[in-house]
Order: sequence, then C-alpha cells, then structure tokens
Amino acid sequence: MATPNDTPQVRLTWTAPAGVSRYTLERRIRDGSFETLEDNLPASTTQYIDNDVGNGTPYTYRLTARNAAGPGPQATVVAETPAYSEPGFVQTSTSYSFADDPPSSQAAQNLEDEGLDVEYFNNPDLTGLYARRIEPNINRTFSGQGPVPGMDPDTFSIRWTGLLTPPTTDTYTLVVLADDGVRLWVGNQLLINRWADQNLTRRTAQITLNGGQAYPIRLEYYNRDPRGAIKLRWSRAGQTPVLIPQNAFKRHAKARIGYFGPKLPWPTVATHATLLPDGRVMTFHGLDPVGKGQSDNYRDYSKHASTQVFVWTPGTPTDAQSQARYDNTRTDLFCTGYVLAANGKLYLAGGNLGYDYSVPYTSGEHGFAAGHTHTNIFDPANNTWAAGPDMTQGRWYPSVITLPNEEMLIIGGNADQHNGDGIDNDKNYIADVWNPFNNTLRRLTSASSSGKGIEHFYPWVHVAPNGQVFLSGSYLNWYYLNTSGTGGWGPINIQTYNRYYGSSVMYEPGKILVLGGGANNLSGSAPKGGATAQVIELNPNNQTIAVRRVADMAHQRTHLNATLMPDGRIFVNGGNNDGINYSNATAVYESEIWSPKTETFKRAAEAQCPRTYHSTALLLLDGTIITMGGGAIGGDDSPSLPECDKTAGDAQKVNQLNAEIYYPPYLHNADGSEAARPVIQAAPERVSYGQTFSISTDVPSSLVERVTLVAFGSVTHAFNMGQRFLELSFTRTGPHTLSAVAPASANLATPGYYQLYVLDGRGVPSKAWVMRLREAGRP
Repeated sequence: MATPNDTPQVRLTWTAPAGVSRYTLERRIRDGSFETLEDNLPASTTQYIDNDVGNGTPYTYRLTARNAAGPGPQATVVAETPAYSEPGFVQTSTSYSFADDPPSSQAAQNLEDEGLDVEYFNNPDLTGLYARRIEPNINRTFSGQGPVPGMDPDTFSIRWTGLLTPPTTDTYTLVVLADDGVRLWVGNQLLINRWADQNLTRRTAQITLNGGQAYPIRLEYYNRDPRGAIKLRWSRAGQTPVLIPQNAFKRHAKARIGYFGPKLPWPTVATHATLLPDGRVMTFHGLDPVGKGQSDNYRDYSKHASTQVFVWTPGTPTDAQSQARYDNTRTDLFCTGYVLAANGKLYLAGGNLGYDYSVPYTSGEHGFAAGHTHTNIFDPANNTWAAGPDMTQGRWYPSVITLPNEEMLIIGGNADQHNGDGIDNDKNYIADVWNPFNNTLRRLTSASSSGKGIEHFYPWVHVAPNGQVFLSGSYLNWYYLNTSGTGGWGPINIQTYNRYYGSSVMYEPGKILVLGGGANNLSGSAPKGGATAQVIELNPNNQTIAVRRVADMAHQRTHLNATLMPDGRIFVNGGNNDGINYSNATAVYESEIWSPKTETFKRAAEAQCPRTYHSTALLLLDGTIITMGGGAIGGDDSPSLPECDKTAGDAQKVNQLNAEIYYPPYLHNADGSEAARPVIQAAPERVSYGQTFSISTDVPSSLVERVTLVAFGSVTHAFNMGQRFLELSFTRTGPHTLSAVAPASANLATPGYYQLYVLDGRGVPSKAWVMRLREAGRP
C-alpha cells in the first residue's frame, strides 16, 4: 500500500508461508530492471516499509521466500505512490507552479551580502560546467527551459554552496522538494541522499542548529525532465515549512566586505604611485622618504635636484632592500603630476623647489612651495630617466592626463614667483599640452584660469565623450576645457560643496562620481563635502551637464582614495573626518565600496593603518588593491610612538612607511574560501578603436558574463589621474573563445595601457591581461 505521507512511502504486508527461513525483496521502478532491496529478511518478517520512493511513481515489488532447499514461490505486487500535492500547487504536463515561486519581476536583490554560490552543469552528473551565479536562496522551477539561457531544458545538474545561519537555536526540519536526484549536506553532514530519478517528491531531515552560527551547506540536484523543480524549506516544531529566506544565507565576511592583508614594510611614504606597463608599482615621495628636505632652500635648484624612486614587483618582498631603486637625479618630484602614456613611458610635470617661509602669513603665500619648470620622462622598458622640455612657469600640484590624440594636458599647480601679493598671483594659470611625438609643449594661452574660481592644486580633469576636458573640482566651479589650438573655456557650472581633497572618478564614459572633501579648519560659503557624493553626467553632444546627489558615504572623508575595480565598482578607503593635513585624530579605517548600479555605498573591511594626507591606492593586475603611504611630515616620528594603532588617534606615527593589500569580496566564495577565477590564456597586446578581437579563456566561454577594461592608475593627493573604466560588448564564438569589441573612440577611452578582465556570473574576475589601446596608425 502506498501512503500519502509528507514523504511518500510504500508499506508491504504479507502472511508467512510454512518452512521459510528468509526472504529476498526486489523492486523495479516503472519499466526498469529489478534491483535487490533486501536479500536476507528474517523469516519472522511480515511487513516492509520502503521510504526510498518518490511521488507519482509506479513500483513493482517481488518477494521470494527461501529455505535450505532454495527459493520458493514468488509474490509480485504493483504500488503507485500518490502524485505530489500541497496548497497552491498546480502542475501540467509541461510545468509546475507553487505558491512560493519567486515573482516574475522583483526588485534587485542584495547578493553581495546574502546568497548562495551556484554552479550549473550541462550534464546530470555535475560535469560540463556551464555557468556560475549567486542566488538568494534555493527556489527554482523549470518548464521546458534550461536553468540559465543557453542550457539544455533537461539533463542538467546544479550545485549550491554557502553558509546557513539559523536565527535561533532549535531543532529544524529541512525539507527538500525536488524531482530527480538530490543530495543535501549541512555542517558537512549528509542529511538527504536520493541521487536517482524520481517524480516531484518531498524529503525531510532533522538537525539541531545553534542560532547565529554559520554552517556550511551544499545542495546538489539533477534533472532529466523538461519539467522540474527544486526548493529548500525549513520549519521548527509546530510550524509549517517555509522557504529558507535569503537572510539565512549570509555570506562570509571575506565575501561581503573583503579583508586587508598584513601590514607590509615600505621604503618611502608613497605620496606618489603609478602602475607600470609590466605590473610593477613605482612609488616616491621626494628628496627623501619622509620629506625632511622638502621645505629647505627655497628656489635653490641645486638643493631640489633628486628624488628617491622605488619600484616594487608584486609577489616579492616590499622592504627597502628588496625594492629596486631608479632615482631621478635631476628634479625633486614631490607634488609632481604624471600619467602613463600610450607609448609606455611615464610623463611627469613639475615638482618642488621648497616652501616659502620668507613672506608674512598675511600674504597667504607663507608655507607654499614654488613649482619646478622641469618635465621628466621615465621609460619602464629600460628603467631610465630623461629630461623633457621645460615649462614656461613652474608647477607644484599639477594634474596630467592623456588626451584623445595622445597629447597630454598639464594643468594647475603653483608657479615659482612668490612676490608677497597673495597666493592667487602665484598659481600657474596657463595650461600646457605636451606632445610626446616631438617632445614639445603648447600653451593654452586663450584659456587662462585666472578668475575662473577653479582648484589649481591637482585639478580633477577627465576627458569627456565630446573630446573636450571636463574639470569637476575640487573648488567652486566646473567647466569644459577645449584643448585645441590655444584653448578655450566652456560655460560655468557652479557646484554645491567644498570638496577640498575629496576625489573624482569617471566610472563610465561621461559619468563622474565626486565625493567627500572639505576641512574643519577652512572657511567659506560652500558646505564641506564630508560624507556626500554626487554624480555628474556629461552630455556627449554639447557642453551641458546633469548633476544629482546620491547616497552618502558612511563616513566623512577628506584625503581619501577612490579606486576603480574590475567590476566597475569604486573602492573608497582612508581619509579623515576633519580634513586636517597630517592628522590621524579622526582617521577613517573602515573602507567602503560604491556601486554604480545602486548608487549607494556599502561598508567594507577595516584597515590597520591610517591612510590620510599623502596616501595612495592602486588596482594591481591580480585584482587586489594596494593601499600605501600617508604622512611625510618633514621629519622622523618619535620611535616611542606606536605605529598603526587605531586607539591612539594622533598619538601614533604619522609617517606611514608601510602598505596593506586589500582583497575584495569578489575574490571569495560564499563560505570565505578562495574563489576559482577564470584565466585569460590569450588576447592581443595591442588593439585599436572599434576593433573586434579574440579572447581565449581556460573556462567555458559560457561562464564569462562580462568583459571590462580598467586604465592603469597614476595617483596622488586623493586623485587618480589615469584610471577609467569601460564595459566591452562581446559574443561567445567557441567553447573557450570570445569576440570582444574595443571602445569606439579615443573620446571614450583615451589611448594607453588597460587592464583587460573577464568576469563570471558571480562577478569573480580573472587576473588582468595587459592591453594597449591606440589608434591603428600608431606604432
């Protein structure tokens, strides 16, 4: 007799014949072959309960009585289990539907903090990996379609893995509703094991779980029918089973907020940092690692004629003895501007000639440095320096960016003519354009910034989709700048906030995030940027903009770093609340991640060390982010002060001769283990605009769901002059090959070196493939 229990069962009863010593019981499912269930049932047995059955399935049982003389007569019976039913359940010949099915359209779910890793296989035996995703819980139905686009509608399998965290301590009944094979482990204990064909069937297991404790969970499932379903529910005593909710699948902290590695020694305060084409990291401060000589001998070129430059190869030790030294013996590069050009060389403009303490405080010039007229070129191919053309006026704190035609804009900075009539008369108001092909400078004499109300210390400049340059702060006014000929300014756009030492990131072509900034010791009519953020959208067809405020950061930050990641999000770290230079009193240790999809910040891991004024951060080729520097107060810290002590506030070392590497959430599985990453096995080293190019990967091409580019970073003083992010369109052209399309124009992606990434459906990126983007006619 088949009973309609929560979990179906077949109950067999019989009358024992005389002379029997044991029984053999066999079973056949549908029209299959008989398989032995029991070969040695005792003679006293008169009933048998088969719990290993599914709903809506015919079973044939064959009972054979045996004694010393051999087998006796056989009895055969057919039992068909009841079809599955529950309130709200509807089935047709091609589909199932349930009352707790997910809605056809629902709001975007937070899969960064809660959810399970899912692997889809195009075979029923968990082979033929096809896709990876993150899902909020286990609640799927299949009606003649594969579980993800492109998969077969039947003969597939799925594996969910992650962590299960119950809300309270209790004995839980776990309920798996599935057709065909299913296995469930919780806390590494196999609770349900029915890896065989079956109709839709409910199977249960009980386990005692401690509230708030995370247990590893794994569920495996296969389906051989175009119609299918898999659901995981739970209940406590006296309750009706419900779907296990998304918030019970809280991801491990590493998969939610990432983590910082150990504090690493660093030979200099990394005030300046850039990523070189081969993935090495160049850092420097100036004459010495902590700025002892940066204020000496004002305007004495002979005293400001060198820079200690360190180059680190990732994967090797970070101490001074291990890093390479390629000193510049011509210029004190403290507060220079720089960018990695499309020809693979690093172009630097300006530097430091010492602070001016000769003028009175009332002039506003006291303590400001004169800027070098020098330009310099570093060639990473042979690790050598060369002099570039001298500028007409010096620059201290200029920005340098690559333009669409491969020229470089040099803008802002303090000049070298302190004369006692105020700081505004000492700024360099005329931008230069550096031509790398003939190594000459062109001045934008028709675009003087005098009276424009812009920030001249590291202006936040980005190439706009219309080919012009957009200045997004940090001071009062925003402008377009035409860099053709002798230049010209566009209309004024007045901003709301004082974003002194905040940051600005072009996170998509024509979309800029400005965030943070301001200081408690600065006066002015504009409110402090603090924790606020805005998005500026640039019209590609003219010089108009649209500005909107987005959600605030969790912390007020000045002297922060904002770094683009392979998935297009922005990692925000460091800074302080009060905005005061060299102050750790209000240092922010907790990092944040901004999502362009939600336009919100989420809290991320805490660093060990304060990263405030003169700190930097760079995206490395392996997808990690190195955070460095801070301080350089012009002398050594007292050796008695603690280093990187969050409890000490300002009573700790200011000079951060150290670094920390941040490991983002996308590098980790839901349970915190290291995620398997796709590998780019082949791609071009050089592409031109609009070019279609091939990418080969070690994983099936179906796993790749995004292809992205991130420009190499060059960062100082809270502004990364080099970084830029683009999403590439692509098609899957073979089992392991993709065809991607390079950006259409240099207005969208300026010429230069980019990190090429492929990402799977969970957002796990490959390590970067270094690719140079350049016009087809260039070498």
